[in-house]
Amino acid sequence: LMLTRRPPIPPWVVGIGVMLLVAVEVTSASRGGLLTLPIGVVALAILSRRPGSSRGQGPRVDVRTAALLGAAVIGGVSLALLGGTRDLWSELYDKNLSKLEMILWARPMIHDHPWLGIGRGAFESVFPAYRVLAGSGTYTHAENFIAQWASEWGLPVTALALGGFGWAFLPGRLGVTRSAVAAGGWVGVALVLLQN
Repeated sequence: LMLTRRPPIPPWVVGIGVMLLVAVEVTSASRGGLLTLPIGVVALAILSRRPGSSRGQGPRVDVRTAALLGAAVIGGVSLALLGGTRDLWSELYDKNLSKLEMILWARPMIHDHPWLGIGRGAFESVFPAYRVLAGSGTYTHAENFIAQWASEWGLPVTALALGGFGWAFLPGRLGVTRSAVAAGGWVGVALVLLQN
């Protein structure tokens, strides 16, 4: 909304919302979310550039809007730094990559049930039979939507779902280069997919 030509509400109000969202993102202690945040800001800036004038200038970025967006992001990070706790920072600096290893841990289950999967919602109850780590921890999800779909739905349904989703998500179909709102929505969904 901040990047539209005629915002429905004052851009500074949207900037405060962006600032609060950035602060919440940082304090959620999601390493993947924190890594994708700057990627999203840059991608949105690139996609929302306005065409240049008739003199052959290239696309341009509205300086006032870019400054407001930058201030909102910096303000959000500042709020997160002020509100961060020792536990938050230890979670962000944690070197445990077991969430990424979940893809490999789910692989034998997908291999044993390639056609129909284990059934929607059955990951938590079936995964203990394939678990490689000792202990009493419970894993409710594969921490990756493709591995989750493949284990629960099977490979054919996963391939069809990914193909349909990919076709529906094409930037040209959604008008990403013609609308700042469409670009913002598309970048947001793309970042969640990248994080997962």
